[in-house]
Amino acid sequence: MATRFYLPSTGSAPSTPAYGTNWDDTGAASRLPTSTSKQSTAMTTVQDADTSTGNTDHLYRQYVSGTIAGTTISAQTIKFQIRALESNAKNDAVIAIEIRVVQSDGSPRGTVLSLTRDTTELATSIVQLNAGFFYERR
Repeated sequence: MATRFYLPSTGSAPSTPAYGTNWDDTGAASRLPTSTSKQSTAMTTVQDADTSTGNTDHLYRQYVSGTIAGTTISAQTIKFQIRALESNAKNDAVIAIEIRVVQSDGSPRGTVLSLTRDTTELATSIVQLNAGFFYERR
C-alpha cells in the first residue's frame, strides 16, 4: 500500500538536509515535518516578493519525514494536492517538486524524483491543484 504524507503548516523537521542544488533560489525556503496522519494545523500562506518572469525554480518549503521502513522503489506515480496561487500573472508560476532520500542525520542517500515541474500555470486566485508525476527507477 502507498505511503501517504500530510504537509502540516507547523512543527519542527526531524532533520535538516541541505536544500537540493537544482533549485535556483532557496532564500524564502523553510523546513517542516511531514506526518502520516492528518493534522489540524491551519492553512498557511508562503509569499515571495519575487516579480521576475525568468525561468527559475524557487524553493519555498522542504518537508522532511521521520524515519520510514526501508523499501524498494520501482515504477510509481507520485500524486500530490496543494492550494496555490501566483501574485502576478506575468510570473507564469508552476509547481515544482523534488523527492530525495536522506539518512537520519540529514546526509544524502539518493534521489527518487529529480526536480520536476508540473505543466499547469497557477492562477492569480487560490486554487486546489492535483498533480502527479510518473517515475521509473533506472
